[in-house]
Amino acid sequence: VTGRIGSPFSNFEDAMKAEHCDRPTSTNEFFTKNRKITTTTRREWEIVTTPACRPELDKSKSRRIPDIGELLELESSRKAGLGKVEVISVVLYTGPVFMIYNCILRHFPRKLYLEFKSAKNLFPTTIFVLVSALQKLSRVCRVPPGMRLYRGISDEV
Repeated sequence: VTGRIGSPFSNFEDAMKAEHCDRPTSTNEFFTKNRKITTTTRREWEIVTTPACRPELDKSKSRRIPDIGELLELESSRKAGLGKVEVISVVLYTGPVFMIYNCILRHFPRKLYLEFKSAKNLFPTTIFVLVSALQKLSRVCRVPPGMRLYRGISDEV
């Protein structure tokens, strides 16, 4: 993956915040077809990491953003040994930003990918941390035979 998107920075949380909030693309709006949401990577970072940024979401009931602290206390999180940044990456991925991460990994849609590439923001730290979280979770969480697995989360990680 590092050959495709670059290497992560060692201060994960600061680097992830910078990838979402401080790059030229952080205020570029994008639209997700599945939820019909227009947002930015900066807005999504703020919604996920700062509960005070969620009041309008809570009123509309259009989205439920789980509390990072509560997710860290779940048995699955504890068994997997997830850290705060890993939980943040999973919550971000289960929201609209999944579209950006997938675009970067797939290089599609090409125009959107080139926008992030030219801004030198391929989210290497976030994607690295997300992969770490998914690997850890896969060691402790089993999908029962016959059950369908979807990308989203509800009340559990």
